[in-house]
Amino acid sequence: MRIYIRMKKKAVIGIGTLIIFIAMILVAAVAAGVIIRTSGILQERAFAVGGEARKRLVTGMEVLEVLGDANTTSNTIADFEIYVRTRAGSRPVQLKTTGITFSTQNEAYAAELQHSLTEEFNTNLTGIYNSTWTDLSVDLNEDYLTDRIRVVNGTGDYLLVQFNVSGIDGVVNVSTGVNGSSSDERNISLSESKLLKDEQIYGFLDLVGNLTTSDNTINASAMTEFRLRQFPEVNVCDFDHLIPARFYCFESRLGDADTVLEPGELYVLKFKLIDSEALEEEEKFQFNFMPKDGAVTFLESTPPSVIQEKKVVLWPA
Repeated sequence: MRIYIRMKKKAVIGIGTLIIFIAMILVAAVAAGVIIRTSGILQERAFAVGGEARKRLVTGMEVLEVLGDANTTSNTIADFEIYVRTRAGSRPVQLKTTGITFSTQNEAYAAELQHSLTEEFNTNLTGIYNSTWTDLSVDLNEDYLTDRIRVVNGTGDYLLVQFNVSGIDGVVNVSTGVNGSSSDERNISLSESKLLKDEQIYGFLDLVGNLTTSDNTINASAMTEFRLRQFPEVNVCDFDHLIPARFYCFESRLGDADTVLEPGELYVLKFKLIDSEALEEEEKFQFNFMPKDGAVTFLESTPPSVIQEKKVVLWPA
């Protein structure tokens, strides 16, 4: 006889197993959240980088033509007119933050916009004293050294305003046009008188008023205009007022005349070298136009072997 014994077994889920199961679910949820958040951040960064890359690749200036204003006597070119517009699909280009570089085999220059809205100094003078150097609060040649000013009697006793600009040989003289030896009331009228030394412009002086002091000291109380400026007060762009090599200016030929070059507008940028460093025949040169947010525009060309005309097409060659 066989006897069968049935044994009943029942599975029991312990509290420890339940805790582990819940912990696994929480860990998976947190990991999923981290992955989703990370992928979202990476996607945002990818869009930002892509947008910035597109902006840098597309935004910028397209150069249509470069003309040289030639000296037909010396067969050299010191003045350049560059016709520009925005590239296709470009965002507006702010000229105040756009730099230009110009280079040849022997020279290289970097220029920024010359414009009254970007002036670095426009100071009202307090006094110019006879024969005594007085420190200026502005740096005329941007070398971080102190420049000075005084009044002296020049040739024929004509009163000169002298500037001692650090780092240059000699002084910069601006004639007032009045006789310094006279004791009578004398009228001074200087408007945008250039501080010119060796073809370099260091600023513009305005002195308008009556000189009444016997020692030729010029005080602000005697002047209706008594100031020193980096750029002309009116936003003019011509080679006569353009500070060479260090700055460029612009004229609007199509569109408004603000410092933002927008799609559909045509601007002429003007850049000037000093005559002693002018471009010669067949001397290769390069221009780079570098907006703060945008692509660099590069061009390279060479003047013709014979310069006979006043206006010379330099690019496209």
